[in-house]
Amino acid sequence: METFFENTIGQCLLCGAIFIIAATVMHLFPPKKINHLYGYRTASAMQDQEHWDFAQKNGTKKMAISGLMLIAVSFAGKLYPIDDKYQTFVSIPITLGAALFIFLSTERAIQKQFPKN
Repeated sequence: METFFENTIGQCLLCGAIFIIAATVMHLFPPKKINHLYGYRTASAMQDQEHWDFAQKNGTKKMAISGLMLIAVSFAGKLYPIDDKYQTFVSIPITLGAALFIFLSTERAIQKQFPKN
């Protein structure tokens, strides 16, 4: 018998919960100044303080959305179970897709907010 976190439901639920906790922490304690340790850190986000502040707010929202989506997927996995041998091949791309959503949507928002002259 498999444990809870050895299946798609558990993996997506755990990652979704981690995303929501991280988004909550970043919302309550946003990084004030540009740093290489804490916050949404990409070259475009670290250009200046205005870019940094915008990226932190936007990235936090996208992380919370991704967390909720992963939790929804975990419950969908409970309603529509898949064969054990395919669970890893389903859960990993879903989790990576959620992380990619955070990155791509935040980068797009930064480019839209701060178009190059």
